[in-house]
Amino acid sequence: MKESRHTCYTSFHCLDCRNQFKCKREKEMKRDEREKAYKEDKVPECELCNVKHFRCLTKKCTMCCELNKCRTYPCQYCIDNNIECKYSIIKSKEEFEKFKEKNMSAFIGQLELSKEGVCHVQAYCQFKKKVLMANIKKMFGDNSISFPDIMR
Repeated sequence: MKESRHTCYTSFHCLDCRNQFKCKREKEMKRDEREKAYKEDKVPECELCNVKHFRCLTKKCTMCCELNKCRTYPCQYCIDNNIECKYSIIKSKEEFEKFKEKNMSAFIGQLELSKEGVCHVQAYCQFKKKVLMANIKKMFGDNSISFPDIMR
């Protein structure tokens, strides 16, 4: 019997913005603190840009604010720099073939909008063998991919 591993994931922001607007994140909310804050206040308003988004706890860091501007497809940063806006999603059979070499057997994904109007990837992928979540992040080159607790 073949082993299979399947999971869903979500990823916000295009890969170029994620790489361009990295903050040092010397101080960052832990996941449970962020979830508690979200339940209490939803998304907090940033004191620097006066827009609602989660940010690192470094008071003068503006990289979180710049990353938060990546809300559409294609995003303004990619348009301004005349580059293809890439998300952590497989868009062609040729791309899928590369992932197939890494034991991926199925992939379904799409870009969609959240309630707040933020573009993000929702995807399902299945592998022939069990794969660590960290390896999935590595495959897509996106360490911001999040996995729902129920599928872990």
